[in-house]
Amino acid sequence: MLSVLMKFALVLTTIAPIGITLSFLLYQNNEEVLWSIFALFCSLSLCAICHQIIISSAKKLNKTTIAAASIKPADKEISGYFVAYMLPVLGGGKYFLEPSTFLFFALMFFVFIWASKSFYANPVLAVCGYKFYEVQLTNGANLLFITKKSLNKPADISIVNYITSHTVLDAT
Repeated sequence: MLSVLMKFALVLTTIAPIGITLSFLLYQNNEEVLWSIFALFCSLSLCAICHQIIISSAKKLNKTTIAAASIKPADKEISGYFVAYMLPVLGGGKYFLEPSTFLFFALMFFVFIWASKSFYANPVLAVCGYKFYEVQLTNGANLLFITKKSLNKPADISIVNYITSHTVLDAT
């Protein structure tokens, strides 16, 4: 399983799309072009970190075999991210540009993602080509499966890396 530091970094990367939005709003403000570039650079760096965490997790975590009974897409989590978090930020306009407002929002978002353990619902992963599936095992347990493959049947899943007790990464 991922270390606390890796989970912290993965949760932090969920803020990247918020930073990209901040960059856009700063750019629209015309007076804040340097801050816009800085926010964009930081966000893109977080995206690269997120992708690297998944790549290294696939190589370093222990592999195990699972027996899937059923699968279904779980990409709705990513859509919910944009509706619940990104649209209010865009609607906040200039209020969001105040450093204290942005920091408060980013901190609350970070705490929510950490406490809910929903760092896997990371839009950066979706942009990097990862797909999310709900998998029911033959023993009745449910897992979230993260892969770059398109899956059609449960037999397409066999070897995985456990990221958390309920989240696995394709290890093939």
